[in-house]
Amino acid sequence: MGAVASMTGFAAASAATPGATVSVELKSVNARFLELAIRLPDELRALEAGARELLGSRLARGKVDVRVTVTRDTSASEPRLNRAALARLAAIAAEAQAVVPVAGALGLADILRWPGVIESGGDDAEQLREPFGRALEQALELLAQARLREGSALQSALLERCEGIDRILADLRAQVPAILAMNLMGVDADTLGNHNFNHGLAVLQRLIDLARFPFVSANLSNLEGNLEGVRPFRIFRLQGVRVAVIGITNPDAPVVTRPGAMGTLQVTGAARVALVRDWLAAYGP
Repeated sequence: MGAVASMTGFAAASAATPGATVSVELKSVNARFLELAIRLPDELRALEAGARELLGSRLARGKVDVRVTVTRDTSASEPRLNRAALARLAAIAAEAQAVVPVAGALGLADILRWPGVIESGGDDAEQLREPFGRALEQALELLAQARLREGSALQSALLERCEGIDRILADLRAQVPAILAMNLMGVDADTLGNHNFNHGLAVLQRLIDLARFPFVSANLSNLEGNLEGVRPFRIFRLQGVRVAVIGITNPDAPVVTRPGAMGTLQVTGAARVALVRDWLAAYGP
């Protein structure tokens, strides 16, 4: 089997230019088709089409969130006020306050944080095109590696599960003929001994389900969550006579079978069997 890539992954990369650092974060989760959600700062909006084209050429499926940030180096260039952007902001603020008179005026910090009010000069998109491209390429490479790592872990888990299924099927192939033969023989009941647990509870449960006769054991406890369909006894009527068949599991079963094969089942002593016997004698079926 070749390498398996998951659709889940995360990657982050940065690239610097003399005046700024561009950071790109990619987060991918499962999706039937490729879904891109790109968040760019205003100064990089002109580069969105190229970014989508690159992402589409490198990714086939998944819901991918792309977050891009620009950190300015204030010592590299002298920022200046964009008076046109400031005027637009003032007009918007005045219009909003006319609709909501109780709203407070914008503070200086709010004004300076408004996109486009502070500019560093030049064409930001062109200045940042190269570092943005480098950061995006690096983030895509790291995302591909993360997806491969996740895919490798999933592949290992799936192969391990498949091997477990193969083992169960092999054990069933070895045990099913005996159950089918007992069905044909008309066996009325069977009990559980240590040999029944040799292949684990999953195999034993399938054999119990396949059998047309009941399995009985009066001295097995913790059956709930381990085995279904096992009862302490079974009553039969033979020529008008009631006959109780009480199953007894050998007490050394947890020792002589392989570790863990019995789950959390416990084999109790003869007192439990005697209790079932006395109950049957006193109350009948």
